[in-house]
Amino acid sequence: MLAAMLLIVRCEEGVWYAFSIPLEGMRMSIMLEELKARSMAAANRLVAAQARLALAQQEVQSAQLEVNVWGNAVNIEAREEAARAAEAARNQIPITLGPAVEATDVEAEAPADVQPEEGEEPVNKTQLVRDLLLQNHSGMTPAAIWSAFHEQAPNASRNYLYSVLKRLRDNEEVTQRRGKYVLKSRPIPEHKEGLFVN
Repeated sequence: MLAAMLLIVRCEEGVWYAFSIPLEGMRMSIMLEELKARSMAAANRLVAAQARLALAQQEVQSAQLEVNVWGNAVNIEAREEAARAAEAARNQIPITLGPAVEATDVEAEAPADVQPEEGEEPVNKTQLVRDLLLQNHSGMTPAAIWSAFHEQAPNASRNYLYSVLKRLRDNEEVTQRRGKYVLKSRPIPEHKEGLFVN
């Protein structure tokens, strides 16, 4: 029969320890103590692992919050950029409708010496565009305005028409909605004792 038991234990630091324990009546209590010690060490490792897990979860939550903040900032800036682009597109008059036309000086394109023929009155082109838009309350596309404009003012250039449209829009007499120009309505003057008051 053995008189002592050799117990070899490894610590967490990687060091091995050897213990010689006499077996005289103490065998069961030593085994129980060894099991309790190992259980305690496992519980300590569990607590340390849970603490590391809690730190990692906090880091993940912090990173997720940062991703959400920057994602929202990107979405807000993208919406503002789209609104600025839409505003710029709404305020811009298209230059060509058909084949590309080289940009030239409007005055150079319109002959300076063209005089109305005998019996014809000169056409006020701005008023002509206003009248065309007044006749079409739902609005007119630039192509439709050009075809009607060109019939009544054949010597005028397309670039001149675009400058008239821009001038009317800058003076807030017309608006552009869905690719059509629409004449803005003017307030009806009040009638007072036979006189119109503006």
